[in-house]
Amino acid sequence: MDKQKVLAKVEKLMALANAKGATPNEAETALRQAAILKRQFD
Repeated sequence: MDKQKVLAKVEKLMALANAKGATPNEAETALRQAAILKRQFD
């Protein structure tokens, strides 16, 4: 996966984590996945 795709995915995950309709579990999972991706491709 190239860096541009990773950044797009991280942005989508952050949007999901901050969405008003997201459950606490969804928000936590999205934040965790975003952090993992950022660490792998930073």
